[in-house]
Amino acid sequence: MFCKKCGKKLMDGARFCDFCGADMTSANAPAQTWKTSEHRTVYNNSPQQPDQKQTVRQWENVSTGGNTQKKKEFNWKPLAIGGGAAALVLCVGLGIFFSGVLDSPEIKVAKAMQKTVSAYGAGAEQMGLLAAQNRDAFSVDLAVELKEADDYDLELLEGVGYQIGVDYDAKGRQITVAQQLSYGSADLIHLYWDMDDSVVSIYSPELLGDNALGVDTATLGRDLAAMTGSGSAYDQVGFNFFDYSEQYQQLFQMDTEGAKTLLESIEVEKRGKDRIEVNGYGVECDEYRVVIPESALRKYFSWMAHGMGSLDLTDTVLDLMRAAGATEDDIMYIESDVRESMSYTELFNQLTEAVKVIGDVEMDVYLKDGYLLCAHWEKDLNGDEMELGVYFGGGENYADDFSLMFQRNNGMLLLESTGNHTGASGRYTDNTTIGIYNYGDLAGEITSHMEYQPKEKYDNFYWTLDVDDDFSVEARGQLNGGSKSMDLQLEDVEFYQYGSQLANLQINCSIGDYQKTSTGATGARMLSDMSMDDVERIQWEIEENAENWAYDVIMQTPAIEDVLWALF
Repeated sequence: MFCKKCGKKLMDGARFCDFCGADMTSANAPAQTWKTSEHRTVYNNSPQQPDQKQTVRQWENVSTGGNTQKKKEFNWKPLAIGGGAAALVLCVGLGIFFSGVLDSPEIKVAKAMQKTVSAYGAGAEQMGLLAAQNRDAFSVDLAVELKEADDYDLELLEGVGYQIGVDYDAKGRQITVAQQLSYGSADLIHLYWDMDDSVVSIYSPELLGDNALGVDTATLGRDLAAMTGSGSAYDQVGFNFFDYSEQYQQLFQMDTEGAKTLLESIEVEKRGKDRIEVNGYGVECDEYRVVIPESALRKYFSWMAHGMGSLDLTDTVLDLMRAAGATEDDIMYIESDVRESMSYTELFNQLTEAVKVIGDVEMDVYLKDGYLLCAHWEKDLNGDEMELGVYFGGGENYADDFSLMFQRNNGMLLLESTGNHTGASGRYTDNTTIGIYNYGDLAGEITSHMEYQPKEKYDNFYWTLDVDDDFSVEARGQLNGGSKSMDLQLEDVEFYQYGSQLANLQINCSIGDYQKTSTGATGARMLSDMSMDDVERIQWEIEENAENWAYDVIMQTPAIEDVLWALF
């Protein structure tokens, strides 16, 4: 049904419009629905513009019936699971289809998707939100400090700060992670994690002195066996994170055998011209029918499962535990948990089952001036009515509007985003609302508002988040963004509950060119050079250093004792 006043789509049986508040139960307010004699329904989630008298379908009045009382309880798990499965299958299909280079009319849809991604990504790129995307090397830094807290327990933590930096160089096969905990101007403790090809080391000057501890993951099985006396059975057990990462990325490239097979099975048919409502605007467009056969999707997921199986490290982890001295009883006790947490089998089993239920994925795709306007899918799955739609543009500036709707029976998830997303006037804005509906009644809502003015020298960034009017976040500061870098300095990030402030944080985040952090360690004690006695000696040194560190911190900063008690 639709609101007779504003035209918004509502759940059948809704008593009031969730958007304008109009009464839907009065005798002179019959429900409205689309006639579907021409084509399938296209969801309209915004009021019709005054100057756009034509609509996609003609209104037809029908009488309302049944119980319109608001449902007090609703199980969201089926909605979430169903939505996740449907969205994932649809997105996989769209992603594979739009990434292929096919013959006309397929090529038109593929190019439209590419233009859509480019249009919506332009604003995010200028803000620096994509600064780390598609880069082989970059550095990211994040710092958080608790400035104020109203809660008694949290007050003890005022002045506590946490910093983390990640330096990533794919071609150089290096990753460094640096962490620091501070209190006011005092640095409490540092922790470094460094990976140089297959050699991994950890270091904390407060706990380890001058030398880091290191292992070579490529020879880890042999080193553990030599240290514990487990024998030579594990000499070949090891791994390299960078090799694993490269194989994982190659698996998802579109020139692989599985993707090519699926591309060849996709059918695209041009249906002709149509007029649809997209984000509140009536638009003349071209309609296409895209069909991805169930059998092709199942073969693709089976191929993916086989490929991911070759990257499964479960047996490697279990063998490393054996090499470290674990007994078969120990292995038997944890093996199922290890396999469940590391194996991809269950994921692909769920995808395969979802495809069996959904069958052929049949989508209506709408294009205008070379851009994607809408991708829409709906199906009755054994009495479960499912509908999913993604809507792009519609207004004067294409990238300024976006919405997504997923509906399962009487539950609906609706995401709407509008604003100045391209910064055409020198100002970026975004208003996003995520609503969850049950039988037409709003059951939960999250709203977000953002403003960014690049030319302003001070406080050019503002963002708020509200959850059901119960919890909110308000942040302000300075954002300097670009295609290759981003620097965000938020002086105040305030958290509120029921109107009362809970805490105020300072958050700084930056993304830029790769700069490797020095850990400060003068050397590394490698596992391959250690005996069990050496391991026990190092453990004793760490415990002693930790006691000395805690004593020194308390002596230098007496107030930190209360903080340590609160934390530990």
